[in-house]
Amino acid sequence: MKLRAYIFLLCVSPALLCAQQFGGAYTESYLLRDIGARAIGMGGAYSAVANEPSAVMYNPAGLAFTSPDPQVMAMVTPMNFGRNHSVLSYGQTVSADVGVGFAIANYSAGSFVARNAMGEPIGDYSNNQLMLQSGIAGRRDNVAAGISFKFLNNTLSGGSGIRSEGWAMDIGMKVNMEDIVTIGVTANNLFGTMTWNDAASTAEDIPYSLRFGVASEIGFNSSSRKVRRSVIGQVVEDVRDATRYLLISTEVVFNEFDTSPRWLLGAELVPHEVIGIRLGFPLYGRDISGNHFLPFNAFGTGISLRALDTDLPFQLQFDYAMSADELRTSGLNHHFAIIAEF
Repeated sequence: MKLRAYIFLLCVSPALLCAQQFGGAYTESYLLRDIGARAIGMGGAYSAVANEPSAVMYNPAGLAFTSPDPQVMAMVTPMNFGRNHSVLSYGQTVSADVGVGFAIANYSAGSFVARNAMGEPIGDYSNNQLMLQSGIAGRRDNVAAGISFKFLNNTLSGGSGIRSEGWAMDIGMKVNMEDIVTIGVTANNLFGTMTWNDAASTAEDIPYSLRFGVASEIGFNSSSRKVRRSVIGQVVEDVRDATRYLLISTEVVFNEFDTSPRWLLGAELVPHEVIGIRLGFPLYGRDISGNHFLPFNAFGTGISLRALDTDLPFQLQFDYAMSADELRTSGLNHHFAIIAEF
């Protein structure tokens, strides 16, 4: 039992490397990490924006605003200490009013040498935390609501036999107000719990997160014109959305055990259809000295490149984001993502 307890601590401790960046050693703390190079590049101010495959993890209501063509996103974040965060997600609208999505995420803490209570090596172990998530969203006019469920597994491989399993749910809403302002509200990891396979079946609660965001887009090349339908002769207005724009997003985030919420600001500039530039940072948050404005201990920035007019049967978009990581010597993390739309 002493040996199993010791290995149990080894299993939990790699997760602390992730938790240190969020102010505490929380159960499955990797779930607090931002997901998707676009969201990371905008500093996490994304719940009112989410409209691609990562919406299933960020704000499930955003699935109702995804493309009617299947979209698949793959992202990887290599980190020091052997850590790696990888995500594969899918999303699309299956009708004018319904969107669906699915995601697989893995947070690996790498391998390490486990030792018994006497300090003797007993083998190489690795800790892997897995999330499987599926969601659905419904939309009526400019209002959408969504829900998603996630299955969680935390395993210490290498023969220890130690693992835990659990689940949680996300709910969200998006409201598009006259195509001027979009509001996003999300509650993540509700009723989340993990149960370990020890003799006592130890259960741990997963902290929830609440998000409230507002986003607005300024189009540079949007247009409209009057056209006459050929069948009934009715005159209607044909509106073409902007493909070049400036998007501004702000968001308030509160995690269950935070002493105060964080206030985020993000922006995305698309001066041409093939390129996008992103930046985001906290306007108010906490650092080592307490809560105050512009803590400068976190940020996100990134770039997006979109391939146009190719002979491929799908469209490709390449995303890169850079964010702060207090555990790296450079203080930076690098995130690489690719989105394919079929």
